[in-house]
Amino acid sequence: MSALIPLGRYTEVCENWCYYVYCKQNGDQAAWTVKVARQGADTRRGGAQCKKVQPNKCSNKGTGDGKNGKWPKHKHGWDCDEQPKASNAQGGAGAATRCIDPTENRSEGLVWMKFINGKTADQPDYLDDTTPVNVVLDDSWNGGLCKSLHHPDVTVCPQAASPNDPGVENDLERQQ
Repeated sequence: MSALIPLGRYTEVCENWCYYVYCKQNGDQAAWTVKVARQGADTRRGGAQCKKVQPNKCSNKGTGDGKNGKWPKHKHGWDCDEQPKASNAQGGAGAATRCIDPTENRSEGLVWMKFINGKTADQPDYLDDTTPVNVVLDDSWNGGLCKSLHHPDVTVCPQAASPNDPGVENDLERQQ
């Protein structure tokens, strides 16, 4: 079973996937395979610091001051994307997270939920929890964190952001 994510349409989501595989999993190709796990998704979302509580790391209501271990106010108030998703067994504390535009995050999330719930022409069957799914990124983009898709070992991983040091290069996306 494979799920195709169109890079041209969901570039930030794809960048986050590439960060997970190439930076957090050291390029392990097995990381592209996830298992559906609807139960416990809310707990895993919290472990990834993306739970819908205020403030999460992408909120524009942050209370951090760079010293107290809480994320500072994010100037955009974007959504928190996590890959693998909270609806995957591999999601949670080890997931890659990135602050992205809410429209892209919610649109791609809806595509994923329709896919695992059997509501697409390509995938008309409900996928039970524990069903393995191979995540496939289309070939329309091979830059940024996804350079290693076509050229092994060339992705340059940025320093991960933290509440006390969101970092200049991580000011927008707060990649972790």
